[in-house]
Amino acid sequence: MTRPINTKTKDAANASEVSGIAHLFEAKLDSQNLRITNAPRNITINNNENKKITFTSVGSLGSVSAIEEGAELQAYSIAVTLAGINKELLAIALQQHYQGRAAKLWLVLLDENNSTIGEPILLFAGRIDAMQWNAGENSQIILNIQNPLADWERAKLSRYTNSEQQKLFPNDKFFEFLTNLAERPIFWGS
Repeated sequence: MTRPINTKTKDAANASEVSGIAHLFEAKLDSQNLRITNAPRNITINNNENKKITFTSVGSLGSVSAIEEGAELQAYSIAVTLAGINKELLAIALQQHYQGRAAKLWLVLLDENNSTIGEPILLFAGRIDAMQWNAGENSQIILNIQNPLADWERAKLSRYTNSEQQKLFPNDKFFEFLTNLAERPIFWGS
């Protein structure tokens, strides 16, 4: 599947010489948004609301697994490895509620001054499913990120009970006597 490249990015890439690429990674956590890049310096871009956001350079981001796509309507996932993480950042990551949080991965083109060329290209957007971590001399965090179609495969744990109905609609009394009906004997044809 081909990705649409912004016209400004294509024109800027044709006009100047591309000397490198970098990944931008964003994860929206409870306490803060984690924004990091493997570029040699911090990268600032405009987001969809035209606000400037900065991605902190961590040097070696680690690695990104192959991004699979297909014509089938199914859930795809990627694994993002954040390597060279200091112990403070690892401790923060372990205290966060990460599952189900939004995450995005972009690709940016860099010139010889490590400045961005054009607009970032969105490679993958999804939700964090699982996190593995290795602590030690070379600490790393491995995030498994799934696209939104993974939600279709999850079972919905909703029941037709009065307590479930009260969570959704506090004043609704439709299922109020359901438990009485379940235990009541019904005589058929008498």
